[in-house]
Amino acid sequence: MGKKLILFFIAVFGGTLAFAGSANAATFLGQDAPTIGQDQVVDGSLYIAGNTVTVAGTVKGDLFCGGQSVEISGMVEGDVICSGQTVNVTGTVTGDVRVAAQMFSLGASVDKSVTVFGQTVNFNQGSFIGFDATVFAETLNANGQISRDLVANAGTLNISGVVSRLVQANVNNLNIANDSIVGDVDYTSSREAEVADGATVASLERTVVTPTEVEPSNPVLMLISGMAYWFVAMLLIGAAILIVKPGILPSASDSIKANPGAAIGWGALFLFATPIISLLLAITIVGIPLAFLILLAWFIVLIVSQPIAAYFVGNWIMAKTNVKWGEIWTRMASLALGLLIIVVLTAIPFVGWLFALTATALGAGSLKYSKMQSKKVKGNV
Repeated sequence: MGKKLILFFIAVFGGTLAFAGSANAATFLGQDAPTIGQDQVVDGSLYIAGNTVTVAGTVKGDLFCGGQSVEISGMVEGDVICSGQTVNVTGTVTGDVRVAAQMFSLGASVDKSVTVFGQTVNFNQGSFIGFDATVFAETLNANGQISRDLVANAGTLNISGVVSRLVQANVNNLNIANDSIVGDVDYTSSREAEVADGATVASLERTVVTPTEVEPSNPVLMLISGMAYWFVAMLLIGAAILIVKPGILPSASDSIKANPGAAIGWGALFLFATPIISLLLAITIVGIPLAFLILLAWFIVLIVSQPIAAYFVGNWIMAKTNVKWGEIWTRMASLALGLLIIVVLTAIPFVGWLFALTATALGAGSLKYSKMQSKKVKGNV
């Protein structure tokens, strides 16, 4: 499930594009701080991942990126599919933008549509979206121009720009600032929207959220039960790996320790790109069986990635204590300790999903690097 698997996915994706009529080549970059400089031109799709990712040049194709910090200030003549902790797009994109990030900022022009899953999303003043924007976030600040529709599911939606046709939102708070120009607004909320006197709104229609009576439940008990179930399930999977293939978890853990940023970047790229590849294959009809197999492999990696990340965390702590119970029992203890920490962190409200995503990306990305490192060792012998 290492380098060969990732290259296999990329090859399948490239073959699907070729089937659709694209003949461009693909470029792959994976380092701690991979960079496409201002004067560089990538003639084809670009796959880039690392701790800090910078794309300041021109990409004549689609851009697939993943990292802790991603800066896209160049020209992308295609789609952008990206994931990271912070993603900033200040360059022109001629296609669509699809992003999953804790914080996303758009400060330039996107010719087609934008879809974002994040915590804080900013469409800055001067930004332009040619088609539609779809956002799932805690806070969305729409300060630029959206040519057609804005669909939002957010805690707070602040509009101080232009939405030409329709705003459809499910929010707690909706604020439309002075000088905003908005078409029809259809929103669902328990609170009235705050619309400034100087705002221009074609129509404003609210659907009131009414609480429904449900059987009372104990949320704490439900949370503890879910945590216990996930802990036991992942412990059994991790223990089975340690017994059947005892070298997998330590090798993957060493890969994370060697380059955590690149592991997260490649892992995040794998997590988000694989379903898209499968969808493109399924569209061709004849590719449905292969799409199913790819999704199956993707699901297996998702499951295995949790014990890998847990072992890394637990092993790091156990190494500090100098406790030794024999190799197999020390490894089991590292796995259990790491799983306990990850389960608790992922249960934290509002930010737990970020810990879960990071752990999954670490585990998935480490498989690539453990395979690369083993090949380097064999090559040096």
